[in-house]
Amino acid sequence: MKRIISRVLVLCGVAVFLPGDIVAEELRVVASGSFPPYVYTDDRGELTGITTEFVRAVLERARIPEKITQYPVSRAMHLVREEPRVMIMTVFRTPEREEAFHWIAPSSPPITSVLFSLARRDDIRLETLDDARPYRVGVVRGNNLHELLLARGFSEPAQLDSVVRNDQNISKLFHDRIDLMAGREMPTAVEIQDLGLSWEEITPVLTLDSDVVWMACSPDTPEDMVLRLRTAARELHQEGVLEEIHRRYLFGLGMIAAAGFPLPTPE
Repeated sequence: MKRIISRVLVLCGVAVFLPGDIVAEELRVVASGSFPPYVYTDDRGELTGITTEFVRAVLERARIPEKITQYPVSRAMHLVREEPRVMIMTVFRTPEREEAFHWIAPSSPPITSVLFSLARRDDIRLETLDDARPYRVGVVRGNNLHELLLARGFSEPAQLDSVVRNDQNISKLFHDRIDLMAGREMPTAVEIQDLGLSWEEITPVLTLDSDVVWMACSPDTPEDMVLRLRTAARELHQEGVLEEIHRRYLFGLGMIAAAGFPLPTPE
């Protein structure tokens, strides 16, 4: 009956939204690469992960139809910078990016970013980022670690070796084609497991930062849509939804324990 009333009112030229209706507005949601356990494709080929589930909950609460497409990092960043009505699911909020997007809300717990080397490379000892300059560093093209190293004066391709996906960096590191790899501890641990490699063979040699990733919309996204997304995300954060999803993935699925990465202490 509710749907019949809605259709009649629309035909009469009256815009109305009844409780539970999905607002028929287009928002293109992009996932930037594979970022397990936050965003990744499962064995059935379906997009899943901690951030993926939280973003879907935000879209449902904001009454915006779900339409998520996965792209390489550089392509996803191009779309959210240049196209209207685009939301990226995972982007680090940096001073350089502050005015580029409408920032919605954090979409992950804190994530630690480091420089990795092979554990057997005891010749590599870093106290500061400048100590990494003599080495060849693998980065994912277009992500914030790539931007950070470029901003700190690392040159490409002389010092930086950029790739489309993080698993390509891992393979290069394990085959001695790069000396260091800029990456995130938890996603790297999971990807190493997926590649059939051992976490014990690499070691973090320098911490770069620890921060959350954000959901962010392109500059031309309508203000009312941005407000609805922010309100929905804030409510879900207050309800502890992201924390619940996070605990379920880490403890229910045992992803990090299986990868050899230390589990946090349960609350």
